[in-house]
Amino acid sequence: MEGSEEERRPLRWELIAVLPAAALLVIQVFIERGPRNAIQAIAIPCFLLSVVFMFAPFWLLKRHGRPEKGQAYFCTTTVVECGLYAIVRHPQYVGYVLLVVGFAAQSQHPVTAVLAFLSSCAFYLQAREEEAFCEKRFGERYREYASRVPRFNLLLGVWRCRAGRKMNGPDMSILFEAGDPRSFRSLRIPAGQKVLLLGPHPDDFDEVGVTLRLLMEQGHTIGAAVTRTGSGVEDSYSPQATRSRKAAIREDEQRASCRFFGLPDERLSFLDLDEDDDQNPTESAYNEAILHEVIARCRPNLVFLPHGRDTNKGHQRFHAMFRRIAAANDRPVAAFLFRDPKTTGMTVDFYTEFTEGDARWKAQLLRFHDTQHQRNLNTRGHGIDDRILDVNKAIAKELRLDAPYAEAFEVELFGVKS
Repeated sequence: MEGSEEERRPLRWELIAVLPAAALLVIQVFIERGPRNAIQAIAIPCFLLSVVFMFAPFWLLKRHGRPEKGQAYFCTTTVVECGLYAIVRHPQYVGYVLLVVGFAAQSQHPVTAVLAFLSSCAFYLQAREEEAFCEKRFGERYREYASRVPRFNLLLGVWRCRAGRKMNGPDMSILFEAGDPRSFRSLRIPAGQKVLLLGPHPDDFDEVGVTLRLLMEQGHTIGAAVTRTGSGVEDSYSPQATRSRKAAIREDEQRASCRFFGLPDERLSFLDLDEDDDQNPTESAYNEAILHEVIARCRPNLVFLPHGRDTNKGHQRFHAMFRRIAAANDRPVAAFLFRDPKTTGMTVDFYTEFTEGDARWKAQLLRFHDTQHQRNLNTRGHGIDDRILDVNKAIAKELRLDAPYAEAFEVELFGVKS
């Protein structure tokens, strides 16, 4: 990682750990293997597991940690919590320890046992130093992650993951205790949830992109359903464009933003809903039936959509139809209603705080909706990115957060036992 000495990842104990590990690998070649017994039987699973734990982090950190261009895979800009990182905080170091323990078990010689012990201790001390670095870099988000996931204890990590997966819909009520607004980052959502994004218009759920990116990093399955509409496309943007052509432009923008976000094309669908003269979806039995079909097909645990207390009629109607569908459904679901520039009032149950770096990423995501960006520049003097980020700044200020930005949510629970 580039920067001052204080910003660089510590390497002291890692370099020390390599010395006895390298010596062990060399020495075991010249040492006669120990007898075939229960101790030597440990070596094979250690070797197999070490391959997974040593090499999987290269992909996990590169894919989910979002290192800046040109930086090493471990120079992440966010906390990675999925895959092996949901089991232990340092899977790569666990892999190294498994490797040296495997060789020590194979040779059963005092020298290799001592070298394996010294190398393991050094990797453990390296992990502790690295955690102090991560706490300084990522703050509360890393501390919360560290409180859930053990450092090296594989058995405890696997048990906690299994316990989390056993939590189902009816048990989700324990996640939403009443009280002051809480950080979404501290919310312990059971692994493997299905998340559905409902958009009355293209660009709606991009407004909470930081929160959604966090859910994707945690390994949840995300799907999106957006109204196919040409609303908000000025005639000056595409002269002589028909209503259907404007809808196609906005659909292309939404697809581009979702690809940038990392959502596969097959998880994004567009809904052909009835619209009023202002191209807002109507609150009709036909539209409600389409939404009901989407929800029944997806069977989501979590749903994200704009808050209904909003001057935008599309937001009002979508929320009203969703509430009726969810209330009639016997499947538990938690709805996260998010604040946008036209929200007139809401109770903040959760917020997702984020940094300037996250804000730059989010601004880029929002600018994929160029029709709305240009319309905001023409009518308000600033782009869609600044408009949404100004709301996020206001939320952080109102909640007196240390972070410069935050996304805000009110939660509605349906079919959840109290």
